[in-house]
Formats: sequence, structure tokens, C-alpha cells
Amino acid sequence: MEEIKRSNMKLDFLGNVVCPLKSIFLKELELKVEEYRKSTGRILKYHIPGGCGRTDEYDDIWKIDYVDELPDLIFSKDLGQFVSKEFIVKFIKKGYFKSPLGKNVHEEFIDAGCIDPEGEYWIYSVAPTVMLIDKIKLGNLPEPRIWNDLLKPQYKNNIIIGGRCGKVSSMLLPYIYKERGEDGLKRLASNVKDVWSAPDMAKVTGINNKKGAAINVINWSFAKLCPNRERVSILWPEDGAVISPFYMLSKKSKIDELSVILDIFLGSEYGQKAADMFYPSVNIEVDNHLPENAKFKWLGWDYVKNNDFEKIKDDCDLIFEKYWEKSR
Repeated sequence: MEEIKRSNMKLDFLGNVVCPLKSIFLKELELKVEEYRKSTGRILKYHIPGGCGRTDEYDDIWKIDYVDELPDLIFSKDLGQFVSKEFIVKFIKKGYFKSPLGKNVHEEFIDAGCIDPEGEYWIYSVAPTVMLIDKIKLGNLPEPRIWNDLLKPQYKNNIIIGGRCGKVSSMLLPYIYKERGEDGLKRLASNVKDVWSAPDMAKVTGINNKKGAAINVINWSFAKLCPNRERVSILWPEDGAVISPFYMLSKKSKIDELSVILDIFLGSEYGQKAADMFYPSVNIEVDNHLPENAKFKWLGWDYVKNNDFEKIKDDCDLIFEKYWEKSR
């Protein structure tokens, strides 16, 4: 086995949380960990990666060969290494993990197929991606209704998607690739004016200048931060906001022991705080503030687990960038 950077301790819990929710989660976690210490006399060992997008000492933990060296409870904020083919073959298919199977789930999550039928992964929240429309720049163009509308030639140079420094980073790409293949990515790339970070899109959309574009593919939480409300609209596509799931993995033998942490993520208190920042919760007791008739669009666990999804993501980026460079 290649040498892997390890902390000096084996973790009970590894929690990767999106930056906007990190401080809220840490407050909840510290209270629960202290309650657990007082009731059991045991100190839970955990790690919450601090940097947003920076390297972390546990980035390579998924590469280890022995399940006993993995954290007993893992929370992830993206479809990364914990759904890689290597990790699934070594640990998921061998039955080491079991979903806590939370009850009373919002129907939007059920309808989108977010529940893992094999009971291995559990999505507890999502980051929906929507379209932030600049009404002035859209002009006489029709508003898109569904994601595939963005492939139409009429939207050439009228779209900005996520990324920075000319490097794309958008969950939309695997969705387009699944439904429309390489040709779909080619058509999308030919219409994209630029790749920007979500904060930059939120700040510039609606400003009356040459910057920006008519259609911005952006995380819902950042779209809500756009200050130019009278000149923009948030469009939730009819076929659903594409989602990046926040999910958990729990070792079968540790679900009861670590329920103190599971209860945070599955409970309504933290769920409502997350939903108030526009990260919807599966918990039916939480008001997710969704638009009327809003749907989610999910790739499906069968697609994610039975393909080499890490390779799919990398291929999508490369295909998109190849055609985008040609079209610029």
C-alpha cells in the first residue's frame, strides 16, 4: 500500500461540511460531544476539515486497505472519493456500511430517487443548482424551462457556469453527460461565455454592464444572495434542480453508539438551520422554503455506484473544456 498521510489517531467521526454550514454544525457537534462525554466517560475523536477547498490531512483516508482504520462515521459534502470505484469495491460492496434510514422524509427526495435502495448511503441534505436569470441581458430570448434548453444554439455566449480561473467545476456536467452524452457537453460548451465562482455570479448578475451573462448556473444558496433583486429572477427548472448530495456512511456496528452525531444531521434543529440557508433537509419536519411544485434532479444511486463516477466527472470536465476552448 502506498504511504498515506494519517493523523495520530483513528477517528470516530470524519465530517466534511460545506463552508457556509461549518460554524453552525461545529456548535451543535461540540455540545453533543460534551453531553456524550458526561454520560459515557468517553471522548469522541473527530475531525472537521477546516479549509474550503484546501488540502487536508485526511484527504487520502479513502485509500486505506482495512475497514478498521476508517472512521466509524463519515459525512461527505460531494460525490468524491467515497463513491469512487476503488472505495465501493473495497468497502461498500462488502457490506461494512449501513444507512441509518431516517424516517419521515420529504417527498421531493423520495420522488427524485435519493433513497439508496441498497441502504448503504444516506442523503441527509442537498445543494440544489438553479438558474439565476439576468432579465436585462436575456432581452427577447425565452427563459429556459428545462436543463436541456441550455443546449439550444440561441443561448450561445449567454451562459455562465461554475468554476474559477478558467477551470470548470459544475455538477451540471455529469447530468448533461448522463442524458445527452458527449454531444450534450459539446452543445453546452459552445453556449458558455465563461466559468465563474458562485459568489462572483451572485454579485454581478443584474448589474447593467458588459460583465456576466443572461443565464447563470449557480447554487441556490448563492442565487439567494444576489442583491440586484429587481433585475434578476431565480429559475427552478421544471425537470428539477440538479443536486449535489450531502450524505453519510455509518459502519453497521456503530450506528447505535454514534447516534449522538447522527441525531444532529438527521434532526430537525440542524436541518432547519441548514434549510434557512437554502440547503434543503430530508427531514419532513423542516421547512425547506422550496418554490411551489419544485423538484430535484438526481443522477441515481444505481448510476453513481455502478459506474466509475470519479472517472465520469473527470471525463466530463475534459470533454467540456476541449469543446469550450474550440468555441471561444
